[in-house]
Parts: sequence; C-alpha cells; structure tokens
Amino acid sequence: MAKFFKLTPVTAADYEPLMWILMNKAFYPEPTSTPALPAVYDGAFDYRQLLVYVVKDADGNPIVKTRKDYTTGTFAVNIIPTADWTTRYKLASAPTITVSTVDDFDSRGLNTFSKPIIFQSYQYM
Repeated sequence: MAKFFKLTPVTAADYEPLMWILMNKAFYPEPTSTPALPAVYDGAFDYRQLLVYVVKDADGNPIVKTRKDYTTGTFAVNIIPTADWTTRYKLASAPTITVSTVDDFDSRGLNTFSKPIIFQSYQYM
C-alpha cells in the first residue's frame, strides 16, 4: 500500500497529454468511482480530490499522491480506471502505474516539496 505513484506513459506521444491532464484536471469521487459520489450530500463522505500531481521523478515521469493508501491494482480500479485513460482522456494507451519511492517528508518530518500538497474538496452544491 502506498500514497505515491509514478505514471509512466507507454508512448512518447502520450507524455504531454498526460502531463496536461495531471496538472489541469481535478480528480474527485464520481458516481462510478470507488467510493462512489453519493447522490445526495452525506456529511460523513470524504469529498476531497482522489489524487494530486506532485512532482516529476529523475526520468521526468509524473508522481502523484493519493489521499489514502492504495495498491497499484486498486489505483487502476478505484482512482482512475485503466479504460478511462484511452476512452475518457484520449491517450493511446494507459500509463504504467507503479508505486513510487518518493517520500514527501525528510527525517525531521518537514515537507521537502516546494509547494504544499493539498487535497481540495468537491463543491457538492
């Protein structure tokens, strides 16, 4: 289980569109996601974004952070279904999802990224 994932585009042509999607789209729970967005407001439901783009790794691949722990299998089902990469986001093929070893805190517990990692909340109404 992890919170950081590396998304590696399968084709070079998918790199720029993938980066644009990650930097410009907010991934929130939807009626088809797991957990599914409730049909009516539920005060106990977590409406925050499912993931946020954090940084590129040494090879230039994007690293994202999820708001809770997932395996690569559950990421590909619960966060962004594999089929969505080609059907919804129009990439040639789904990127390879791997757990990233990037850690956002140093040994003293201080954030090492240049910007804070904040999961925005979905405006339900």
